[in-house]
Amino acid sequence: MTCRVIKKQWHNFIYGLEHHNGLYWLNIWNQLAPAGAPPMPIPAGMFPAIPESIHGVQYAATHWPSMDDKSHPNILADGSPVLSRNHTIKRTPHCPPGINVAVVSTIVFSTSTFKLGVASVQGNNSPLASTAAGPVFVTIECADPMSTPTGGGLAPGTVHVSPTTEDWQQAAIEWALAGTVEVLATFVFGKIMEGPVGDFVAKRVGGVGRYAHRWWRNSSTGRALSRQAYDLQKQEAAQQAAREATEKLIRENGYDSFLSNEARRRGANPSSIDEATKQAIDEAFEREVKEAGENAMVDAGEKGAGPAAKDATEQWFEGQRKGGGPYSAPPNTQPSPTKAHGAKAERTAVEREKEIFDEKLKDYSKFPEAFGGDQFKSSSGDGTSGDIEEAAKDWSGVPETAE
Repeated sequence: MTCRVIKKQWHNFIYGLEHHNGLYWLNIWNQLAPAGAPPMPIPAGMFPAIPESIHGVQYAATHWPSMDDKSHPNILADGSPVLSRNHTIKRTPHCPPGINVAVVSTIVFSTSTFKLGVASVQGNNSPLASTAAGPVFVTIECADPMSTPTGGGLAPGTVHVSPTTEDWQQAAIEWALAGTVEVLATFVFGKIMEGPVGDFVAKRVGGVGRYAHRWWRNSSTGRALSRQAYDLQKQEAAQQAAREATEKLIRENGYDSFLSNEARRRGANPSSIDEATKQAIDEAFEREVKEAGENAMVDAGEKGAGPAAKDATEQWFEGQRKGGGPYSAPPNTQPSPTKAHGAKAERTAVEREKEIFDEKLKDYSKFPEAFGGDQFKSSSGDGTSGDIEEAAKDWSGVPETAE
């Protein structure tokens, strides 16, 4: 295929798309959290969430202020210096539609590299960079979890070259080796940020959002959608709290009475029952506890956590006091006043509801990669490292000298 050499001309631009992990203010678009909450960690892993985590890039391919310049002033094509393979542009602008809080870090450690070269056409002992098809060139863009060939542009000219199969193989192997290192680095850094380090950084960053999109909070649409998301989170917290409080109170205060009543139902002496009967009674008790918890959870959607837990708890204890079965339990085995247990369940549910809701908001601020992610990958290995290039040469067996 006839391609072109790539020349150092100010009007050669790179356009591309990249996916980056980080903290995104998705509250504004999809209402996954109430307005003012910490930013949502989308994507939560190494895969993109379209369109929020896709960054657009555009910059000069050959005259960018920060780059590893592989041009050759004394080797000209159409009057302009030519570039060698691995010409790299650094610190490029990124436009994240999801408003990535970590975009500054992404820009600082970003790279865009010309990987396709022609080994048989050398400039100062380096293969000349080549377009991929006619005047169209492709560049390797920084991205998560690994750099991707998602950048490109046009480099017209009259000087033609023809990359061989081996040249394409060289570029592909080098990209694959670098990508393997980057994926591992992304994964390791993600694990680090899931722990105390991530919690610490997220706590410091999260509060910024309370001012970052105040304009959205104050709009009528923003208030309506944010309120809807807020109510959903509150409802889930209420249901979980009602179930937990009901089950907790029954387990703590109702087992003795249930054991006594159930043993008599089975015609056994509560003070001396065999192991099999005891196990059967324990299983029956656990079923009743879970059933009461489920009833409280269902009612919490309408009544709220406290009243739902109170009603479910009182109903269960009242059933123990008025079993109506052919037995007569001693007074000391009966549960204490039903309403006391209901009141305690209500207080417990209200307190637990607040804890659960606070935990949900705190979880939103955890993220797998943010301010240090690109730096971590860069230090671990990227597509421009000498070690990766040497490994690719050894693996492919393609000579880097003129034929």
